[in-house]
Amino acid sequence: MTHKPSASGIVDEAKKIAVLATPIRTELVTTIQALGGAATVVELAEQLGRPADGLYYHLRALVRG
Repeated sequence: MTHKPSASGIVDEAKKIAVLATPIRTELVTTIQALGGAATVVELAEQLGRPADGLYYHLRALVRG
């Protein structure tokens, strides 16, 4: 069964809410949206003022979620 994203952008599934439960992951999603929906790890690191290698763990968790 395929899940369609909510048109309102509201996350209403418990699994997805759990993935976004950390501030850095919420910040990553918000930054990706602000950058037009796509960004490289380097672009995200620059925008967030964080080292790129520290973002991979969180990005993988978001992709899995």
